[in-house]
Amino acid sequence: MKLGSVSLLTLLLFSVTLLLACVPPPQTKTETPAEGSPPEAEFELEVEPETTKVNPNSDADPKFDPYELSEAELIEVIHRSLSAAVSAAQKLAEALAGAVGDDRITPEEIISLEPLIENAEDALFKAEDAIYAYLDLYAEEDTPRYTVLSDIELDLSDIWFFIDGIYYFVEAGAVDATELIPDIRETLSEFNQVISSLRARKFR
Repeated sequence: MKLGSVSLLTLLLFSVTLLLACVPPPQTKTETPAEGSPPEAEFELEVEPETTKVNPNSDADPKFDPYELSEAELIEVIHRSLSAAVSAAQKLAEALAGAVGDDRITPEEIISLEPLIENAEDALFKAEDAIYAYLDLYAEEDTPRYTVLSDIELDLSDIWFFIDGIYYFVEAGAVDATELIPDIRETLSEFNQVISSLRARKFR
């Protein structure tokens, strides 16, 4: 009787073990997005590109922050930008003088003045940015350098005034501008005086 009980118990345990072996292991449920639902966003670390500092001695267009330059570099930028501003203003004055030389202005001459005006404005912006930065960072009031830069800034303001006048003549068109030639010549004479004044400034 005892032996039969052991055999029955052994058979029962074997059956349970066999049953458990046939049960598949639990699987991890993988969720699939419903049809038409947007895909999950993927995140990446965005690295900011390095800022390249332009050499102020380069002939390339100086797209840099003047506040990041040393005093010596900023002085060099002022020299270069003022030279460019004087040159651009002089070219505009010469083109305008040529346009009114025969007492009439043609539509072609009007069109040719527009890029010269834009170049002069761009050069003035760059010169003023450099000067403002230097006055803010390095120049002390009542010093020779501060006085010279202040005078230069006044000349640049006068050039802006005359460029606005020239732009008015251009906007008037060839016919109306021809009628304004006496006024244009007067403006041109004063414009050249301001250019000469700026050219004579000594900034060291």
